[in-house]
Amino acid sequence: MLVVGCLEDNQITSDIPENFLNLPFIYRFPLPFYENYRIKIPSILLSLKLIQEFEPDKIIVSTPGPIGLLALLAAKIMQVECSGVYHTDFTLEAEHIISDESARNLVLDYERWFYNQFDEILVPTREYKKILDERGMPDKRIRLFKRGIDTASFEPMPNRKQYLPKNLKYSNGITLLYAGRISKDKSLELLAQIYLNLEVTHPDLNLVIAGNGPFLSELREILAECRNVVFLGAIPREELPRLYNAADFFVFPSVTDTFGMVILEAQACGLPVIVSNQGGPKEIILPEQTGFIVKDQMRTTWVRTIDKCLNLIKSNPVEYQKLRDESSRHAKQFGNWTEVLQDLFGNAVV
Repeated sequence: MLVVGCLEDNQITSDIPENFLNLPFIYRFPLPFYENYRIKIPSILLSLKLIQEFEPDKIIVSTPGPIGLLALLAAKIMQVECSGVYHTDFTLEAEHIISDESARNLVLDYERWFYNQFDEILVPTREYKKILDERGMPDKRIRLFKRGIDTASFEPMPNRKQYLPKNLKYSNGITLLYAGRISKDKSLELLAQIYLNLEVTHPDLNLVIAGNGPFLSELREILAECRNVVFLGAIPREELPRLYNAADFFVFPSVTDTFGMVILEAQACGLPVIVSNQGGPKEIILPEQTGFIVKDQMRTTWVRTIDKCLNLIKSNPVEYQKLRDESSRHAKQFGNWTEVLQDLFGNAVV
């Protein structure tokens, strides 16, 4: 398998695998609303030549951006099977970030055209199989593409509370955790309002926010007066298992996610998860067994649900521990890498 991307020289590190092909680019520009990201336009003729030399039997496209367009062109020219992986709901993100119907429809039209070019569309959850079919991407071409997790790294740890960030004032209090991109489409303004309500009745409640993104400064401003809120910024992947272990509940109010790897990672570490009833994350948990699904995006509904969870820890620690144990067991079964690879490549993978 050849992995194709487009990296700058300072992004080439020793841990990049030997089977990575770095395409030359002729232009780059910042992604609107995500200025830290750089979109690159590859050199079309030279890139096609490099891909042709590999003589692929199948091309799997993982982005609707310029590299994805190039890969689609290569597949058409070489007349090989081509699959498109639907990772990100850009249509719904545009709706939440830009709040402009014409921009949302423009993104939808492009997504519909792009993904209808493929022999098959791979989606991470059944929810998105239904959503894409409703958006005009035929159900007969859509199939489920499972996700795997490194359960040797993401697992429960002993003495888990010792991994709490040292700058938390109430290290013995209950800790809510959010990890992921800090952007408006993740419903983080709602998360902030939820916490502002909860801290009144739970003054020792901690909120840890890990990640970076364009909504970070606004989120900091909303929570500026909260003494038990900690912003950790971007966390190295190898440190995430300790952070998941140290927390008591993972809170993920996003309605735009197609899957949510952080949810699978959190559960693998024994961390119960609270998610919205929209999008893919609700399919990753077992309701009332590894986490909870909040029935709407009303602040009061979220506050009631999380308050119930906080009281469970205090009043029934045995039942809470069952949640943690079942979370880890479920994630290891759900994210089995052998099954994922067999599903993607066929029975040749063992």
